[in-house]
Amino acid sequence: MIGFFSNSIRMTPYLKWKIVVTMRYFHMWCGNTPEICWTDVLIIDRDKDVSTYHLPERFPHRLIQTQARYIRHAKRFANVIDLDRCHPRYLPNMRMMNDEFYHEKRDLAVRKNEISLLWYCSEKIRELAFSRHIYSFDHPHFLSSIIDQSLSPEQSVIIHQIVEMNRVCNDNKWIMVPDHIDFVDPSDCVYVDFEYDEKNRVYLIGVFDSDDGYISFWSKDLGDNNDKIFRDFDAWLSHRKKRYCVYWYAEEKILEHDAPPLDSDYEWIDLWKTFRYSPIIVRGAFNFSLKSIVRAFYDQGVCKRSYDQLECQNGEESLRLMKDVFHSNSVSAKKALEDYNRADCEHMFFIHHYLFHNHC
Repeated sequence: MIGFFSNSIRMTPYLKWKIVVTMRYFHMWCGNTPEICWTDVLIIDRDKDVSTYHLPERFPHRLIQTQARYIRHAKRFANVIDLDRCHPRYLPNMRMMNDEFYHEKRDLAVRKNEISLLWYCSEKIRELAFSRHIYSFDHPHFLSSIIDQSLSPEQSVIIHQIVEMNRVCNDNKWIMVPDHIDFVDPSDCVYVDFEYDEKNRVYLIGVFDSDDGYISFWSKDLGDNNDKIFRDFDAWLSHRKKRYCVYWYAEEKILEHDAPPLDSDYEWIDLWKTFRYSPIIVRGAFNFSLKSIVRAFYDQGVCKRSYDQLECQNGEESLRLMKDVFHSNSVSAKKALEDYNRADCEHMFFIHHYLFHNHC
């Protein structure tokens, strides 16, 4: 419970993983230590490594004191706090995505119409709204007082559409698709997803074909030269009688900068661009990430499974599993990564298939 609250406020990335001790209390507890100044902060991480940082003269002491007071209050009253009626400062900050309380945070954030759920609503916008006593995107002045004054006209229009779609109670209207979109036939497509490390080195390419199902291509190692995985993928494409490769957002940049040229003659279609620039607005999707769109389509019965059912559910977890595969040859980690990758490929097919047959 304390981690849930602490991950909702600004100072807590440290609190989840590290012990942070101001020098005043360190001296009181451990006695005088001449080599450490009274104005330092001692940080002990979970591996017991110790670092010290000097506090500058303009360090925001009052801000830290205020945040610490929120945490102490949460710790004291955690067992009795009503999450639906708690102080707005305890609302879950969805800009802090990858943590063990994500699902609990998101459930509460959706119930409370939390501002940080929304596309392009940064922590700065959230704090601006809070400073004006606006604590949800359902507030009557949120759009006019915050969004219209903080974002570009084009971004503002999209936020208006997302908010209005998620205010609608009519169960028959859960998606807004502009009439001008001409979707290609899904039977003429394959659906591609890359898994890559921090250096954009692709180690897994997954492809879903509605005729042949899912297939994966693995890199032999994490070396800088990953040409072979692309050659194998390219050869597979050359034997398919399809015209389009459909992907979501990242693959185009990797193909341009981190992959060898492909010989197969396919047109690449970014489904993210279709959603973002049309735009396609879906109830329950507060931004244009694939996982947000999939969750919304899953709620409507279009996608057959959600990421919640997978062992690997996000990019951070996939990097950990990747290291288990290549450093420890873990079979279970490899299977978890393929399940995660396959889900991305299949979800793109289900979404595209629905749009083609219902909005084309």
